[in-house]
Amino acid sequence: MITLALWRCGAQILDSPFSDLTLLAEDMVEKGRDQGLFVPGFVVSIAISFIRGTVRKTAGFNIRDISPIKNVNACFIPALFVSGAEDDFILPKHSEAIHAK
Repeated sequence: MITLALWRCGAQILDSPFSDLTLLAEDMVEKGRDQGLFVPGFVVSIAISFIRGTVRKTAGFNIRDISPIKNVNACFIPALFVSGAEDDFILPKHSEAIHAK
């Protein structure tokens, strides 16, 4: 017999959330460029297409659908956003954008 436990969540603590996976990937490419690594746009597009296809085939979803900011209006639970001003992996602008929406 399988029983399901239903839990209510009273609040969220979001540690450096990204607003959109595609935007995060673009930020990472820009960071590489700032550090002197030049990757042509078509190479980035090919890499993202490859990853997208692999994820779709193995996991059954489109990585472009991983966009918390698109669904934030459906959330009614209070949230505490935590991000580091010096974080260079997930920039604070992601948390700020989600919070603003």
